[in-house]
Amino acid sequence: MDDEFLLGIYQLKFLHRGYEVHAFLSEAEALQALRAGFTPSAIIIDLAMPDGRLTQTGTPAGCVR
Repeated sequence: MDDEFLLGIYQLKFLHRGYEVHAFLSEAEALQALRAGFTPSAIIIDLAMPDGRLTQTGTPAGCVR
């Protein structure tokens, strides 16, 4: 799967620059972590995640404030 490969590449790039990285392969995993209290300083997302509702509705599934 190219998404998993690309995720690994980006994860390594940020790790090598000293960032702490939490990577998720699905929207469900990411939302679960956010709802459980994970509070990242930044979020980088793939707007067309396979289980994401963006591709179904044309609007983001949720927002992080």
